[in-house]
Amino acid sequence: MTDNWVLEWSKRQNAFHIQEEQRAVEKNLNNLLNNEGSDYITLCIGSRTKCDRAADKYRHYLMDREIATFGK
Repeated sequence: MTDNWVLEWSKRQNAFHIQEEQRAVEKNLNNLLNNEGSDYITLCIGSRTKCDRAADKYRHYLMDREIATFGK
């Protein structure tokens, strides 16, 4: 069981993603080794609760963008 989680944001998907820190690092290293990019930007590292709270705090930005782009 891991203690650290990562909250990431995807601009392309206009979505948050929470995953274990070790898995996020593995994906980033894999992207480096394969010369691939990633749309995910790390916003928070900490406990799962901390990442969930950060996602809740900033979720309205995603909803505002969704409305601005696609309407209600």
